[in-house]
Amino acid sequence: MEAIKLIISLCDMTEDLNKFVRMNDRNDSLVDYMEDFAVGYRLICGDPTPCHLYLIVDMPLNGLVPELMFEHKDAKASQYFYGYRIDEE
Repeated sequence: MEAIKLIISLCDMTEDLNKFVRMNDRNDSLVDYMEDFAVGYRLICGDPTPCHLYLIVDMPLNGLVPELMFEHKDAKASQYFYGYRIDEE
C-alpha cells in the first residue's frame, strides 16, 4: 500500500486509533511479536512479506483493505488488529 494512501486514511479517521509500525524481518518477527503482544494475537488472515514495514492499527482504515488481520479472543469478545504493508511508491 502506498504510504500516502495510508497517511490520508489515517487523517480521515475520527476515532482514536492504537497504531504502530513494525518491520517483518526474514524470521517472521511480526507474527512472533503479535503472539506476544498483549498476551497473544494470532494471525487469522494474510501472509506477512519478509523485510517489509507494516502499519498495525486496531480499526480498519476507511477505503483500504488490510493485508493482515490478527485476532485476540478473551472471555467476552474478539479484538482485532489490521496490518497494512507500507510501500514507498
